[in-house]
Amino acid sequence: MGGRVLIVDDEEDFVRTMAERMEMRDLGGDVATSGQQALQMLEDDVPDVMVLDLLMPGRDGFQLAEDIRLDPDLRDLPLMILTSSNRPGDRKLAARLHVNGFLQKPVSR
Repeated sequence: MGGRVLIVDDEEDFVRTMAERMEMRDLGGDVATSGQQALQMLEDDVPDVMVLDLLMPGRDGFQLAEDIRLDPDLRDLPLMILTSSNRPGDRKLAARLHVNGFLQKPVSR
């Protein structure tokens, strides 16, 4: 099984580790350390799925998800939220944005 995953998280060590784990499982793992960088990457190539952190400086994961859902060429792109945040209402907003999954950090193997 193959596929390309774009992981968007401002914690550089975390995204690099996740990308390495994806590669070990035959999944292409690209990384972006900001929402803006992710949007720029999407202009060149669209992954099979995106994994978004919620709390990032600048454009956060929900703003990024909203931008993606408003783009006719990207609106069906599968999105996963991976966050350490436990704010009330995050899961409801994720559902409203048609996010495909919501996972809590820390991530176990």
